[in-house]
Amino acid sequence: MMRSEISKILELTESVILTPANLLENIYLNNYEEIKFFKENDKIVCTMISKEENNLTYHYRYEFTMDNRLMLACADDGELNYELFNREVELSNSIDNFNNLSLKKIV
Repeated sequence: MMRSEISKILELTESVILTPANLLENIYLNNYEEIKFFKENDKIVCTMISKEENNLTYHYRYEFTMDNRLMLACADDGELNYELFNREVELSNSIDNFNNLSLKKIV
């Protein structure tokens, strides 16, 4: 369990996880209608629109650092907004889990 938390912490601090180039490849999929990239402050932002089988339209927003590290991914189906990934939250949770496991081992 501790090893998996350490691995997750390392991945969240060292890995890009997903890059803007990976998202660009989605344009070849039939359900993606639009993919846009732009700079916003010190971020690279990608927005995408897709139509799914249930005829719902999904709007996606991905935020990257200027060195291509995914920081935030969200989806919106018109009714609900979903946070798919938040690097800061994931890293904080993993560190907390590691600390809790460490304390259990000490006690």
